[in-house]
Amino acid sequence: MRDRGATVAVVEASTEALSGGWMEYVNVDVAVWTCFEDEPRHAALHGGTEAYLKTKLALFESLHDPEQQRAVVNIDDAAAKRVLEVTTVPTVTYSVRDRRADVWAESVQLTSWETEVIVRVPGGRRLQIVSSLVGRHNVYNILAAVAVGVVLDAPLEALVAGIEAVTVIPGRGEVVNADPDDPVLRADFPVIVDAADSPARVATLLDSILARERRAPAVRQWIAHRAHGEASGSGRIFTVLACDGETTDKAMRTQVCWLRGKGKGGRACPRLGRRARRAPPRS
Repeated sequence: MRDRGATVAVVEASTEALSGGWMEYVNVDVAVWTCFEDEPRHAALHGGTEAYLKTKLALFESLHDPEQQRAVVNIDDAAAKRVLEVTTVPTVTYSVRDRRADVWAESVQLTSWETEVIVRVPGGRRLQIVSSLVGRHNVYNILAAVAVGVVLDAPLEALVAGIEAVTVIPGRGEVVNADPDDPVLRADFPVIVDAADSPARVATLLDSILARERRAPAVRQWIAHRAHGEASGSGRIFTVLACDGETTDKAMRTQVCWLRGKGKGGRACPRLGRRARRAPPRS
């Protein structure tokens, strides 16, 4: 990377990397806290939820140079208070819900095809960002990117252009038939591919899709029009679950299928029968 002229690298600091010492010789300028997911599989690898959280916090505890290093924190996350307690360098916060954050999503418009966010940044300026990355989780990703740009004093116009230039992240809320005017890619409904590998992530994805459907009457009208005036398809989600690797665990399949079947009009997973419909996920 250096030989090719790269001067900046974005690195995902996993708990495996942190606990294994892989980050010890990495000089971090900006550490970003996105969220803490209490994943039972990951927590078990570290000896429990608290130990798992402390492993993640270690990156922020390692920041000691207030002149060079900064932290960016999502204060909507339940663990944000713990992050702020252990961080001793200057911090920039971002939020969808709390207008006191340094970077705040003043307005969010979600559809099945795009995301529009009005972001307020320090100094009172507002940025309008229209992205083809869909879902509320991508709203948070957009805010995190803006917050890092604020920390690095990047030109705001460049921030907007850079974020809008990212059209797809393969397998992460990816709309694979994103052009309704294309005779090959169009369909009567958006087809979304996501690599959600746990009940919590499947729930987040489904909630995000439902939120888009409720808030986007234009999309519902388009679906109804494409279905020759039949509005029955509006609000319905068809899921195809491909379980492999760790997700072949029977208990996890039960939880995921329960999420699929919950709510009015839902259907239980055929292979798991009524148990998947009735039994709520276990933590």
